[in-house]
Amino acid sequence: MNDHLAQAKKLHDELKRKNDVDAVQRLTEFLSRYEGNDRIVHSETLGDEIEKLENEERHKTGISKLDAILDGFRSNQLIVIGSAPKSGKTQLCVDLARRMPNSTLFLFEESAAEVLYKYHKKGLKLPQFLTPAGMIEYNIDSIYRSMIEAWAKHNSRVFFIDHLHFIIDTKSQRLDLSIKDVMQELKRFAKMHNFTIFLVVHLGKGNFKEPPGVEAIRDSSFIAQYADTVLMLWRETYQSGLDKHENLINYTSNLLINVALNRKINFTTDRNTGLVDLTFNMDTWQYDQTDWYTEWLTDEMSGKETKKTVISKIQS
Repeated sequence: MNDHLAQAKKLHDELKRKNDVDAVQRLTEFLSRYEGNDRIVHSETLGDEIEKLENEERHKTGISKLDAILDGFRSNQLIVIGSAPKSGKTQLCVDLARRMPNSTLFLFEESAAEVLYKYHKKGLKLPQFLTPAGMIEYNIDSIYRSMIEAWAKHNSRVFFIDHLHFIIDTKSQRLDLSIKDVMQELKRFAKMHNFTIFLVVHLGKGNFKEPPGVEAIRDSSFIAQYADTVLMLWRETYQSGLDKHENLINYTSNLLINVALNRKINFTTDRNTGLVDLTFNMDTWQYDQTDWYTEWLTDEMSGKETKKTVISKIQS
C-alpha cells in the first residue's frame, strides 16, 4: 500500500510540474484504481471504525464528578491542562497518574525525585508511576522515544508532560508555529499508538483571582485547537484584606477543574463539560473530592448573602 501512495505522490508531483492534460489523465487513471489505506470510501463501510470507538479504552480516575463528565479519559486523545503558577498542576498530574496505573510522567519543572521526597518526608507511601531515571533532552523527539520505551517495557499508554515550553523551540521567530508543530506531533502520537497524552501549558499574565477560561492559555490558539479536551485549573485565592496590598494574594487548598473544552460527548449524560471541585489533603498528600465551589455557586444562585470569599469558609 505504501508503494501505491508513493506512486500517487509521484504522479501528483508530475502534474504540478507540467500542468498539462496528459498528466491529469495519468493521475486520474491511477487514482481510479487506488487501494491505499487513505483511499476514499463511503461512510457506510466504516462500521469497523465505529465499533473501535464503541470499545475504545477509557481511563477512569475515581473522581466521580470528573468521570461523570468525561466517562473516563480515552485513548487516542491529547488533553491539555491549563494552569497559572502555584495552581497545583504538577501535584494534580501526580494524583491523576497514581489513579491510572502504568502512567508515565515527564516532569521538567520539578524532578520526580523532588516530588517523591515530599511523600517520603511525610512518611507516606510513594505514588506509583513511571518516569525517566535521569534527565532527557528537551525536545519532542526525546519525548517520543521515551514514550515508545515506556510502552514497550511497561505497556504504558498514559503520559503526562509538564510542561509544553520545555519541548518547543522558544527561540523560534514564530513561536506560535513551533507550538503548532509540537501539538500536531503529540496528536499524531496519540492517534498512531492509542496513547492518552496530558500536556501542561501555562497561562498568560492576567487576573487569576477568578477561574480562567481557555482564552487565557498563552502564546498560541493552536493549543486549544489541537486538544481533544482542555482542563483549566484554578486554585482558590483570597486577599490579605489590606487595601495597600491589593496584589498580595494568598492561596487555599481548594482546586477547581473546569472541563472547558471536550470534543467527546458522554452519551450516558449527554454532557461534555463541567466543573470539578477538589481539596488538597495535607495529611494524605492527595486531592479529595469536595463541594467547596458547588456549595458557593448554589448559594450565589439562590441569592444568599455571604461574607465568605469566592468559595471557602475563609472570612474576607
